[in-house]
Amino acid sequence: MPAKKKAPQKDTTKKTTGKAKTKQPEINLQWFLDEVKKRAYEIFLERGAGHGNDLGDWIKAESEIKERYGIK
Repeated sequence: MPAKKKAPQKDTTKKTTGKAKTKQPEINLQWFLDEVKKRAYEIFLERGAGHGNDLGDWIKAESEIKERYGIK
């Protein structure tokens, strides 16, 4: 009985373009969301705890956290 042939393996090596890339810091999603949640709550309190702008608070908090930690 002849030996089974193995399927060719896919080339998983990364191709480089020769350009130097700056490596993004590895960010844990849960950590990021927790940071944004805390900051959004602080913004809510700073606004006098007025309801109705939760999305705006979240977007502002997300932007601040990204800027603080250099996240793109």
